[in-house]
Amino acid sequence: MTIEQKETAIAVLDANIPSEQTTINGKYVQVLPYSPDGTHTIRLDEYVSSKGVGYCRYITRPETGDADLINVFADPFGPSPWVSGWSSYRISEIP
Repeated sequence: MTIEQKETAIAVLDANIPSEQTTINGKYVQVLPYSPDGTHTIRLDEYVSSKGVGYCRYITRPETGDADLINVFADPFGPSPWVSGWSSYRISEIP
């Protein structure tokens, strides 16, 4: 991905699932995967670790010219078992 594609993806994520999302009874509202623009897919997951409940915003985008390669940006907050940032995976490698 280019720097511009990464910046656009994060802007789409921020516009649709702000990091300061509204909570209900102190819990964030889970967002099931959906595509706001037909290119990016976003979601917000809740997870439980030994340190407590946390959340992670995700955005995925297929690689230009290689639709089997999916680029993912993860933005966890709360007690976090992993760091935020970009990674990728191949659809054909998912069992």
